[in-house]
Amino acid sequence: WVSSCLLETAAVKYHSINLVACVISALYRYHEGSMLRVVDAAIEMARCATDRNDYRECQRRICLMKLLGELYNYKLMDSAMVFKVLYTTLPRASGVWGRVVPLSHVPAHSAILNSSIPTARELQHPKEPMPDGPDDCSRLRSVCALLDTCGQYFSKGQAKRRLDVFLLYLSRYTFCKAMTPDVEFLVN
Repeated sequence: WVSSCLLETAAVKYHSINLVACVISALYRYHEGSMLRVVDAAIEMARCATDRNDYRECQRRICLMKLLGELYNYKLMDSAMVFKVLYTTLPRASGVWGRVVPLSHVPAHSAILNSSIPTARELQHPKEPMPDGPDDCSRLRSVCALLDTCGQYFSKGQAKRRLDVFLLYLSRYTFCKAMTPDVEFLVN
């Protein structure tokens, strides 16, 4: 019962999620096993909500990502786990297949189609399912929520190097998205 109540972060105000993480951290001292299950369940719920990509779950997805960031801030997760969550949030095969070109650049796409130069992966077939469309920025919002919460602590050492590599991966992903001004503000 307690773990399900703690994970209902969508019912909590966004700015109060750090208090939920504080409660989990305080309970961790006395109930280590059950609070580790809560952390694992939060990671799994965030991954499932991202994979479903249902627009009705946007608030829940963002709140879960903020909760994961706060759990890192309270040292219930390590940086390796945060980066695993970040990399699994963005799809591996994102953007234009083969070469990275912005989706709004139609001449580049036709040049790739007519080119005999081999590419890393063939262009996407029109009937092949994409994990998210060029206008769908929900995964990008989730990543920004997590980085906004705990990204400030990745400023030294190996965590900084990992963040730099991830930001290159993220910039490749954003390069292929048609972003709205609010998402562009989040990324910048």
